[in-house]
Amino acid sequence: TVHVHLLLHSFSVALPDEMEVWRGSCLTIPCSFTVQDQYRDNLKGQCAAVWETTDYYPKTVAFTRATNGNLTQNNCTTTVHDITEQQAGKVFVRVQCDNALKWTFKDKSLNIKVKEAPPAPALAPPTLSVTEGQSVSLQCSTRVPCPSVPPALTWSSVLGPIEETLQQQQDGTFVKVSTLNFTAAPSHHDRDISCSAAYNRGSDSVPQVSAPLRPSVKCRPTNTRVTVSPSGPVAEHTDVTLTCSSEANPAVELYGWYKDDGGAHAFIVNSSFIYCEALNDVGTDRSAVTQLLINCRFRAKCSSSNLFISFVEDRPRNTRVTVQPQTSVREHSHVSLTCSSDASPAVQHYRWYKDDGGALTVIGNSAVLTMNASKDTTAVFCEAQNDLGTDNSTFIQLDVQCMCLYFLVIVQKQCQFKSDLMLLNDI
Repeated sequence: TVHVHLLLHSFSVALPDEMEVWRGSCLTIPCSFTVQDQYRDNLKGQCAAVWETTDYYPKTVAFTRATNGNLTQNNCTTTVHDITEQQAGKVFVRVQCDNALKWTFKDKSLNIKVKEAPPAPALAPPTLSVTEGQSVSLQCSTRVPCPSVPPALTWSSVLGPIEETLQQQQDGTFVKVSTLNFTAAPSHHDRDISCSAAYNRGSDSVPQVSAPLRPSVKCRPTNTRVTVSPSGPVAEHTDVTLTCSSEANPAVELYGWYKDDGGAHAFIVNSSFIYCEALNDVGTDRSAVTQLLINCRFRAKCSSSNLFISFVEDRPRNTRVTVQPQTSVREHSHVSLTCSSDASPAVQHYRWYKDDGGALTVIGNSAVLTMNASKDTTAVFCEAQNDLGTDNSTFIQLDVQCMCLYFLVIVQKQCQFKSDLMLLNDI
C-alpha cells in the first residue's frame, strides 16, 4: 500500500516583475503568498516580511519605515518611505516567524528601479482626428508607486467634465487615470492639450507635464465675412472688390455670392445687399449681409432700384445751354434758351449774361430765357447757383440771319427778271 500525502498548498509568492520609483518617494510593493498547509498556523506567531538581495549571500535590504500587510491573511504587501538609490535592484521576499516558519521565496524576484525624477504622464490617444460635434474622451495616466499618496493630475484646458480613478493592475500595482470628456468644437482645432502630474517626494512636490496633443478637428466654415475694397462709400460705376473669407478645416472648397432683396436669396447680379457662403465637405456658413453704400453725385442719373444710393451734395456741375430752334434764326424772331445743370441740392438761381464789349450785362433770371433775335445780339451764357456754389456754361453765339440782306437778294432777282423780259421784247 502506497500512502500519498497531498499538499493543498505549497510555497509561492505573487509579485510584480518590476517597479519604478523616484528618489525620496514612498513605494508600496504588492505581495501575496501561500505556504504549505502544515505551516499555516505558524503565521499566527510573531512574523515579518523582510526583503533580501538576490546575491549568493543575500543581504537584508534596509528599507526605511517599512510596514507589512496582514501576514495571517497571506498579505506580504510592504510600504517603504524615502527610497534611495542603494535600495534599487532585484530582491526576494522572506517570511520570517519566531517559530519553524522561515522561508525565502526565490521562485519570484522584484526588480526595483530608482529614478532621479518621476516620469511624465501619458496621454491617450496620442493623436486625435475628429469632426466637430463628436464626443471625445482623453485619458491622462501615470503609475502610482505609492497609492496612499497618489499624484495630482491637472489638465491644461478644462474642456468638459473630468473623472478620476485609481486603477489596480493585474500585477497589483496602481495607475491613476484622469478622463477628460468634451464635445469637439472648431476652437479645439490644433490647440495644445496636455496634462501635468504633481508627484510627492517627501515634503516636496515634483511636477511633470505630458507631451502636448494637438487635435485635428474637421469643421464647417465659421466666421465667414465679407470685406469691401475700397472701404466706405463708393462712387457709382466704380469698381469694387468684395472678398469672402472663412475659417474652416478642411479649407473652403467653394464660395458663393448672393444678394438679399427683401427675403429673396439668389445669386448676385446687381444689388447693394450682399452676402457670401463658404462650403467644405463638413458643411456651410454664411456671412452677415454687407450693404454697399453707392455715392451718387446727381440724382437724375441714379435710378438703379437695386442699389442703396447716398447722394453727395455739391455745387452745380456740367452747366450747359440748349437753343430752340437749333438752326439759324431770322432777325427779330423769338428764340428760347434753356439753362440746365447737374447739382445736389438742386439749382436755386439762374442768371443770363451777355457780353457787351467786355462788360457783362444780366439779361435774365430764370432757367429759360426767351428773346428776340437781333443782329446786335452778342455771345451769351448762363450761371447756375445753389447753396454750395456756382457754375457757368460756355458762351453761346446765335446765328441770326439779317432781313435786309434777304430783301436785297429778292430785289436783285426781280430786277434781273424784268431786264430779261425787255430783251425779249426787243427781238
